[in-house]
Amino acid sequence: MFSGGSISRGYSPTFSIEDEKKKELFIEIAEELDLDYRFVREDEEGRVAEACIKEDSTRLGRVLHILGAPVGSKSKKAEIKLPQYLKDEDCPFDVKESFLKIYLMNRATERKGKDIASLREERNKKYLTELKELIEEVLDVEATISEYNIYFSKRKFRELIKS
Repeated sequence: MFSGGSISRGYSPTFSIEDEKKKELFIEIAEELDLDYRFVREDEEGRVAEACIKEDSTRLGRVLHILGAPVGSKSKKAEIKLPQYLKDEDCPFDVKESFLKIYLMNRATERKGKDIASLREERNKKYLTELKELIEEVLDVEATISEYNIYFSKRKFRELIKS
């Protein structure tokens, strides 16, 4: 919901499916949670395919929202913040790692010819700072922020994605 989907104001979640790897990951998670789903816009050129939950989608949307996922617009003016549980010191490392892995799979890009990966988020400064701190903790690297970009180690990014 933070990096590859959204929850409508009516609490129906949709998940962006940009490639086969993300589709396989979605299917694995949906099957583990016993969710009945469908894919839409798979064959529409210029559009990203989406996965939608078939039954009781608003229940899932409400649960995701309670867990900290934003509802509605995620523009830079919106007061989006990372879920509180990710900032709690008793949050298990593997929960932070899983959250960040999916986030970076959806949003990060690698810089050609450099050991730098980055992600661009046109969100508020507090959100970018929280995300930078999570990247630093999980990847055990120094990250930097420009206006709407966060830069970090490409090598560490690749290690996380392969794990």
